[in-house]
Amino acid sequence: MSAESTIYAVKLLHSQESGAVRVNTTDRVFSPGDHCIAGTPFGRDLARITGTPTDRHELDQLPDWDYHRPAEEADFARREANKPREREALQICRELVQQHRLGMNLVAAHYVLLDPRLLFYFTAENRVDFRGLISDLIPHFKTRIELRQVGVRDESRFLGGLGICGRPFCCNSVNDRMKPVSIKMAKTQGIPVSSSKISGACGRLLCCLNFEYEAYAEESKRFPQPGVKLTCDGERCTVSDVNILANRVTVIGQVGGRRYLPGCALRYDQDSRRWWVEDCSCPNCCRTAEPAVMRLQPE
Repeated sequence: MSAESTIYAVKLLHSQESGAVRVNTTDRVFSPGDHCIAGTPFGRDLARITGTPTDRHELDQLPDWDYHRPAEEADFARREANKPREREALQICRELVQQHRLGMNLVAAHYVLLDPRLLFYFTAENRVDFRGLISDLIPHFKTRIELRQVGVRDESRFLGGLGICGRPFCCNSVNDRMKPVSIKMAKTQGIPVSSSKISGACGRLLCCLNFEYEAYAEESKRFPQPGVKLTCDGERCTVSDVNILANRVTVIGQVGGRRYLPGCALRYDQDSRRWWVEDCSCPNCCRTAEPAVMRLQPE
């Protein structure tokens, strides 16, 4: 980054897609929440400044867009005027899709703010030949038509909504370039994989499983995994549950009793590759007022 320019992260208002623009600091200094006109591969459109990326990896993920100028009141007025036209265009396109019997689900229509172009976004399970559809759309709108196929996560980003946490969808409000999410992330965080709570409105795994995964993965190295054998007070026990947030491990003895061991009482021996338990008198090792090593409790 040169001393004469600043790179800003921006989001398109119509699709919440993220990008980066380089602005000459002698022309304008933006703050988060300001708006500008960004030149995307699909035309010049209205974008919101979200900040200045400080992480190099985050910056590398953002596509480079051209900066044109600060947004003006006329730009917002034009955007509002386009909304009823977009709703009408979406309805017309849906009728034509039915006529052509195409296996596609239209998500949104958008008139590019400062270029003569109309974009249609759709989802489809398979490849769609929409050349006939475009031929019918052009006489209706007399402008350049483009159809963009997006994924189910992108559909949620376009439409927006509230997740099970009560907050706006992460893909819509936080970042549209999430890392891949896997069942392993849910298992590492101790979330039942059969629970419907790990799926979002799009039917895919929750994007937020990404947020704390690295912290859980790092902390889990301090604990034995369920099924591991260890000796506690001379009795051979089996780890049945690991609670990272409570800093506690649950083990079951040979006679069926249950013990709760704090994380600071567990040690791993690299030479023997075994876990063992040592006495711990630290009053803050657990987040509860229980003794560091609870004695045998009947089931």
